[in-house]
Amino acid sequence: MNTRYIGEEFPSFRGETVQIRAIMHDSLNPDPDARIWVISDAVLGFLGGLTAADRVEVVRLRADGAPGVVHFAARALDLALFAAPNDEALPDTLRSSDSYESSLAGGKEAV
Repeated sequence: MNTRYIGEEFPSFRGETVQIRAIMHDSLNPDPDARIWVISDAVLGFLGGLTAADRVEVVRLRADGAPGVVHFAARALDLALFAAPNDEALPDTLRSSDSYESSLAGGKEAV
């Protein structure tokens, strides 16, 4: 799935089209044993979908649309697909039972 990087953490990638490769579930949890790399929609759905505490492994796409060699792990909210206020635009497995805003505000603690 392709989307656009809109965050500030990696300024040189802002506005670039990226392709999602994997999700590190609960990556902002201070306990490293709580983090899980997810590459399956079924597993992501089982874990409750994408949350604000997740990072998304993406690769920048070249001008011809082919994946480049530069990968980075963006915060989920720094990708246009997940930052969209309309949750209906997300595939079912990427929806969280909590909204991203509530998980940032108090559900899951974001660092």
